[in-house]
Amino acid sequence: MGNKDSRLTTVVDENDEEDGTDIQEEDSNIDREEKSINEIPFKTETQELSPLMVQKIRRCLCSLPLAKPVLTDQVLENLTSQVVVREYESGQDVVCKGLRSCGIYVIEKGRAEVMTSTGEVMADLFEGDYFGEVSVLYDVPCTARVRTKGKCRLLLLDGKVSQKLFGKVKVKMDMIDWFVAKRYIPPDSSNIDHDRIVRRMVFTYLRKVPVFADWSDSALRSLVLEIKPALIILYPPSSVVALHGDPPVSINVIIRGRAALTDQDCLTLAEVDAQTDPFVIGEESVLLGVNNEVTVLTTTCCEVIPIRKEWVQNVVSQHPQEAGTAWSLMQAKWMVHVNKDSRIHSKYPAYLQFEVIFQLMKQSSVFRQCSDRCVYDICLNGVPQEYYPGELVYTTDEFDQHVYVLVLMGDVELETEPESSWEYTLSAGETFCRCDWMENNGQLEALGQCLVVKLTYDDVLQAVTSNPDSVLTYPSEPESYVP
Repeated sequence: MGNKDSRLTTVVDENDEEDGTDIQEEDSNIDREEKSINEIPFKTETQELSPLMVQKIRRCLCSLPLAKPVLTDQVLENLTSQVVVREYESGQDVVCKGLRSCGIYVIEKGRAEVMTSTGEVMADLFEGDYFGEVSVLYDVPCTARVRTKGKCRLLLLDGKVSQKLFGKVKVKMDMIDWFVAKRYIPPDSSNIDHDRIVRRMVFTYLRKVPVFADWSDSALRSLVLEIKPALIILYPPSSVVALHGDPPVSINVIIRGRAALTDQDCLTLAEVDAQTDPFVIGEESVLLGVNNEVTVLTTTCCEVIPIRKEWVQNVVSQHPQEAGTAWSLMQAKWMVHVNKDSRIHSKYPAYLQFEVIFQLMKQSSVFRQCSDRCVYDICLNGVPQEYYPGELVYTTDEFDQHVYVLVLMGDVELETEPESSWEYTLSAGETFCRCDWMENNGQLEALGQCLVVKLTYDDVLQAVTSNPDSVLTYPSEPESYVP
C-alpha cells in the first residue's frame, strides 16, 4: 500500500490477501471515525492506582515539553490523583483522527497501534507509551487514530483537568519539533507541514548516527536531498530490512521500532529497540565493501531511513572537506578493526558483525548509560578472541590491568583467590569489568566454547572521557550463596 506522499513509503506484506474484508473493515473504520470518542465503548474502573501506575503517569508527565519548574511534586501528585483507569477490548479505537482526544492516555497493560484513517499501521505502542498529548498540548484535533491490539488497560488523565495546568504553562516546543522528537509521521493535513516534519526528522536522526557525526550540516542536508523516492520507509512486523548475503549497496537507519538480528540459521544474536536512539545496519558492509552477514527482521512496525552507497559517494564528492575527509578516516578505522584477527572474523562472521557487537555492548549493564558515539568508538577498539571449555578467558594480569570483556557467545565464570562466598557467571550479552568489591586476584574460566571481545582500560577511558554524556555503570556485589 503506497503513500501518496513521495517522502513516505510503506512496505506491503505480500501475505496479505485481497478477499474483500479489507474494504469492509475500512468502511467500518470510517463509520467509527464519525462517532464522538465518548461513544466508543469501554469500561471505567474506580480504583486506587498502584505505585507502578503512578510511576508510569509521572514519567509521562515529566517527558512532556513543559517548563519543568511547573511540574513540582505537589502538581504531579494532584494530576496523578485525577487519573482514571479504562479497560478496552481488542480492536477498539481509543482516539480518532480529526476528533479531540479526551485526554492523555498511558498504556498500563497491553498494546496499541497508531493508524491512518484507512487502517494502515504506522507505529506500535507498548506498556508505558502514551498518546493523545498532541491534541491536549496544542489544542488541535488528533492527527492519527489509535486502536488497541488485544485487551488493553489505559490510564487516562482527563483533558479538561490537564488543560487547566497546561493552559497556564508555556509549551517549550512547537508542534513540528515535538513530532520530530517523538518520531511521529503525521498523515497529510492542511494544518501540518508533512514534508517539513519528515525532512527535519531525517536530518535530526542522521545527525545522531556515528558514521555521519563528523559531517557538516550542509553535507548532511545534501545527503537528505539525495534520498529518494521516500525519505522514510514503513516496514510492518516480520519484514526483512536487510538480508544475510546482501551486497554492500545500502545503509539502513531504523529510527523507530524493534527488530531482531539473526544469522543465516535464523538464530537471534541481538535485539534492537530504537526507542531512544537510531540503529544502523549495513555500514560495515558499505565501508569495507563486504556482503552483509546478518538478517534484520522487524518485530514491530519500523520507520527506516534508506541510504544507498552511491548517494553517500555523491555527497563525499560534492563535499570533500565537509564529508569526504571524515568518511576516509572512518574507513581507515574500520580496516584496522576488521584486520585485528581476520581468522576469527571468517569463522564467526555473524557474531562479529559490528552491528551485533555494538547492540550487545550498548544493552549490557556496564555501557547502558553511554552514548552511541561512545559505544561505537569502544567497539572499534575491541579485540575478538575465542576459547574452549576450561580455558582461561581472563588472566590475573588482565584482572590487574582492568581489562573489559564482552561475552558474545557461551558462558564464563569468575574465580577469585581467596575463594569468594558468591558465584559470578556471565552469559552472552554481558560485560565483565573489575569492581572494588572483588578480591585482589581473579580470572575468568570458559564453561563451554566462548567468543568474547576484549577492551583495554585505556580505550574505554578515552572513549568515555571524549563523550561527557557517557557514564559507566559497575555491577553491584552478588549475594552470598551456600554451596
